[in-house]
Amino acid sequence: LTFDIPTKKISAWADYSGNNNGLEQETKSKQPLRYTYDGANDKSRVEFNGTTDIFDSVNNLPITSQFTIFQVSKNNGNTAANILSYANAGKSIKLSYTSDSELIASVSDGTTVINAILTGSNASNYHIGTYRLHNKRLYVDYDSLGSSLSTSVQESSYDNTTTFNDAIYTISSTSQYLKANLQEFIIFNTSLDDYTIGQIKSYLNKKYNIY
Repeated sequence: LTFDIPTKKISAWADYSGNNNGLEQETKSKQPLRYTYDGANDKSRVEFNGTTDIFDSVNNLPITSQFTIFQVSKNNGNTAANILSYANAGKSIKLSYTSDSELIASVSDGTTVINAILTGSNASNYHIGTYRLHNKRLYVDYDSLGSSLSTSVQESSYDNTTTFNDAIYTISSTSQYLKANLQEFIIFNTSLDDYTIGQIKSYLNKKYNIY
């Protein structure tokens, strides 16, 4: 993270994969804050204020036709909010919280929308959210202390050749600002198998002591 020590304002969040898929925000009034403590497992956290804070990606969304995405966060708001938002030429990907702090994900090919809401999830607790698009099915997992939930939705008319690497994406959005603590965000440009997903969840849990 590139941040100003006195104000805690973050101007850049580097991509540790080495592929230059980082995040940036030059406007100070839109910069989230970095706290070195008080996140999950008392680790550093990035705080979004729910009114102005937003990151833009440096380059286009690194997703072709399938993906697996992990996030570690805690929702601090009580309105619908976007964690990740991408939209271009009618296509879209949104990973969000509902106003009731449930995890919801949607993907659109421009005509057909796959919408998956994870009933019973509670993003107001620190959690690991996992999202996977495989062929025509969208999966959402929630793992937190004492709770492990999953759901999936398939739409047969969804065009699974649709690609999403033609425009930037944002963390938070101007239509539904994020009010949350975000600690980790990982994008894979593929649909990972269950074993690999389990290994990554285990790594994130050991790092942040989620459950």
